[in-house]
Amino acid sequence: MERYRHSQPGWVILVSMVAVILLIMLGPSGGNRPMPPMVMNAILGVLVICLALFYKLTVVVDDKYLTLKFGFGIIRKKFLLEDIVSTVAAKTTWYNGWGIHGFGKQWLYNVSGFDVVKVTMKDGRVAWIGTDDKEELLKALNGIKEH
Repeated sequence: MERYRHSQPGWVILVSMVAVILLIMLGPSGGNRPMPPMVMNAILGVLVICLALFYKLTVVVDDKYLTLKFGFGIIRKKFLLEDIVSTVAAKTTWYNGWGIHGFGKQWLYNVSGFDVVKVTMKDGRVAWIGTDDKEELLKALNGIKEH
């Protein structure tokens, strides 16, 4: 049974990708040579795929897992709730960026903004989960572990 479900749109990703797609489709003006159609279609294809994969982040807490789903849900990450030892509200900075990246045992999963819930696991792994609904996410996880 789901205890929590929330999707956050990735506004920076949405606006920037759509702007780049439109710029490529409209092409350069003046005497510039147009991009070859095969190159333009390949670039547009990659951008559309990236847009579909990362336009939002959905966070789901059910009886067993904390699940993160990007875009249409092809890219996802699951954490067993029983492995979570602590949760806390936190903030990232502009240089932490967005997307999925990390180093060692610390990973960031974020599509927009700087608010995150820091989730620490028994084995020392840390997930920084971006959200525009951190209090409700903490409440959902608080039913599992104290934060």
